Amino acid sequence: MKRSLIPLILLFVIVLSAGQVYGGADITASGEVRVRCEYNNNTDESFNKDDATVHQTLMRTRLNINAEINDNASIFMQFQDSRRFGDPESGDVGDHGDVYLHQGYITVNQLWNNGIGVKIGRFEVKTGNERVLGAVGWSNVGRVWDGTQFFCNSDNIDFTGYWLRPRDDFNEVENSDFDIFGISANLKTINLELFGFYLKDAVKPIPADSSINRVEGMVFGLYHFREHNQFDFTLNAVYQTGKYALGSEYDVAAYLITFEAGYTFDSNMNPRLAAGIDLASGDDEFADDKYSAYYEYAYTGHKFRGYMDYFVASEPAGLIDIMLRGKLNPVDGWTVKGDFHLFSSAVEYNANGDKSYGSEFDLTVSTSKISGVKFDAGFSMFMPSEKWQGDDAETALWYYLMMTAGF
Repeated sequence: MKRSLIPLILLFVIVLSAGQVYGGADITASGEVRVRCEYNNNTDESFNKDDATVHQTLMRTRLNINAEINDNASIFMQFQDSRRFGDPESGDVGDHGDVYLHQGYITVNQLWNNGIGVKIGRFEVKTGNERVLGAVGWSNVGRVWDGTQFFCNSDNIDFTGYWLRPRDDFNEVENSDFDIFGISANLKTINLELFGFYLKDAVKPIPADSSINRVEGMVFGLYHFREHNQFDFTLNAVYQTGKYALGSEYDVAAYLITFEAGYTFDSNMNPRLAAGIDLASGDDEFADDKYSAYYEYAYTGHKFRGYMDYFVASEPAGLIDIMLRGKLNPVDGWTVKGDFHLFSSAVEYNANGDKSYGSEFDLTVSTSKISGVKFDAGFSMFMPSEKWQGDDAETALWYYLMMTAGF
């Protein structure tokens, strides 16, 4: 296997650029504990009326340490414990070894006094509103990457370059690693972010042809957010192209379009109404060598496509989510939000030509009125279509209560 020297070279450059690494660092600490109780009567997604309601309590604890070595270099470490109450068992004296390093990286603001900086280690990556790449803050664990970021910032535009390594197989016979290279440009004056990524998963899924990789392709896209008077607009546009090996090799040509327009009324409760669409392309011609279903690789699930998370993963038939949103602050320190989703596939998902999946309603109430903590409560219901789940399908319910405290 051809081993990459990029991490060692970058680390050597950073050490030379940072100068005195440990002398006189300004160290600060912060942390957060989040506990969430969830209830779900459809954990197996069968929409069966005989299913019991399942309860679980999740807790995520994070401790952050930031060391400002000097004006040019810093170190950040984030330790995390993620657990479900009772798993692993509590009340015993065993060492479960659950605390681990969630993030840990070195940042150098300027390498050679030319405005180019670098971050290397393990870190979160977010593009735009996280519809393409995100950290999945709702998750009890969250998503992080091993790799390197280069950045060059100015008053009007920020450039960021990426090398991410999702997987290193340490295979000495042949290269089977997974690498991502990318660049983004954030035009701050107009709130426009442009990005492009090259993905190569070098696993060889077809034994008869060692030249075919599992994934090799490009992702191009943009994110745009604009406010005008009391209106706001959000747009994502993404195109995927390249090769994808699934039994045989396919040429990829897929896309994602999301758009939301909102209006905030001028009143004491700041009510906002919005409508939008989230459209991921699908594929209904599996017999040919083309693949047009958009691949949902590493976006922030739960934030999009409904809070019940039935459509977080990629759908071969694609997905169309037509949504209506409402939000208001009834009294100081309280926020109420309601979302309605109408789900269907982009192409027919069965031989009958059906597209409808059903609809979902999400209600969320949040408050920070209790000193030192934030409370969130939510209730969601999903009404499946008869064509998707049959005549006997039951409405699915999911609700939660979450408490968050930090320092």
